[in-house]
Amino acid sequence: LIIIFICSMKRILTITFIILFFYLFVLLLRPNIYYLLVNTGFLAEEVRISGTGSMYPTFPKSSSEYDIVRARDIVASAKMRRYPGGINLWGKQLFSYEIGYGDIVEFENDKTKSISLAKYGDQAGFVKRVIALAGDKLEFRDGYVYRNGAVMDEPYTAKPRSTYGGEILADCQVLTVPAGKIFVLGDNRKASLDSRHELGLVDKNDTHFVISWKD
Repeated sequence: LIIIFICSMKRILTITFIILFFYLFVLLLRPNIYYLLVNTGFLAEEVRISGTGSMYPTFPKSSSEYDIVRARDIVASAKMRRYPGGINLWGKQLFSYEIGYGDIVEFENDKTKSISLAKYGDQAGFVKRVIALAGDKLEFRDGYVYRNGAVMDEPYTAKPRSTYGGEILADCQVLTVPAGKIFVLGDNRKASLDSRHELGLVDKNDTHFVISWKD
């Protein structure tokens, strides 16, 4: 009986030690685990959305009539994943995300900085929706978006049949998206500074965060 009791106690102590070790391991490394999950894109983080209204109705817009106030008015926090995410092992990127049609992206480059500084008085990145990828042929005609010859179904826009060209891509002109670039538009087509205008096409490498259209 004594031998059985001793063996049982050893087993209980071993299990207790394992549980305590695991608990301490998780407790000590929890901040690092969280950072790893966020940095690799496996865990989403909050990105603040300003009230400019360019992505309305997907995100709210500010009630102010002044551009500078709208840009500084935070109206939403979107759960976005870091792009491209994944893990780099021996020079190879594993489990990284590939931008797709309809994805919402946050990006920043020299263009966004100069545009936002001139219009809103401060440098900032933009949040837009991906409409076309490298190799796609894009055209605006009669308020519709044609991608590779077919009219796009866009349930997310503020108003249907409201997309018209700009200085980068005018109406009834066809543009082929170059390699490494994406063409982005705001959901509020009549109030968006996007790839139709001065912003132009966006380098995929300028993207920092993404919300998958599939989500």
